[in-house]
Amino acid sequence: MGILQSDLVKFGVDALKTFLEIINKATSALDGMGGTITKVLTTIALFKLGQKIFEGIKNPMANFFTKLVKDVYGEGIKAG
Repeated sequence: MGILQSDLVKFGVDALKTFLEIINKATSALDGMGGTITKVLTTIALFKLGQKIFEGIKNPMANFFTKLVKDVYGEGIKAG
């Protein structure tokens, strides 16, 4: 399982690197203010995308650990 996760992480990093290189080449072609505006808008879009991805990962993990705690300690334990 560790090797599979390692390969998955490597794939994700390589895909992100390639994507960022493409964006960098596209924005480098634009000079001056056009390139700057494009970079700012791209950065904002990537942050929003990253937030959605993080939320998509966080929620299932939180549900998993909540279920795990309930299975181990029973229904009597309360969060918080």
